[in-house]
Amino acid sequence: MSDETRNPAPQKSFVATSTHGRAVAAETYNETNYYGAGGFLEGIDLPTLQAQLRRLREAMQAEAGGDLEKMKAVVAIDDAEKSAAANEPEGLLDKLKAAGTWALDVAGKIGVAVATAAITRALGLK
Repeated sequence: MSDETRNPAPQKSFVATSTHGRAVAAETYNETNYYGAGGFLEGIDLPTLQAQLRRLREAMQAEAGGDLEKMKAVVAIDDAEKSAAANEPEGLLDKLKAAGTWALDVAGKIGVAVATAAITRALGLK
């Protein structure tokens, strides 16, 4: 399979309007990613990630106390765990992003390497 077949050139789309709201120009844009939304999971075993997200959620719950922002991150990790179980990379990516850097810090502390890698990628840090 050629590289062009695997990664077709992106097409652009925009609509320019006049001050009266009429379309004066239009183009098509469909950005294609060969790996799709799950590309950030390349090389990550989902069952292992799910198990590690469970451990991470438990550790975060214990550390969160009554901090509302930390509890939001705990909920995001819980939702990410469910997305991993359902094999939904799009939802998983969104939830790991929502969990934020505190989740990444806790994951590093408790030594869940697969979860740490997934969160790092979701946050765009690697």
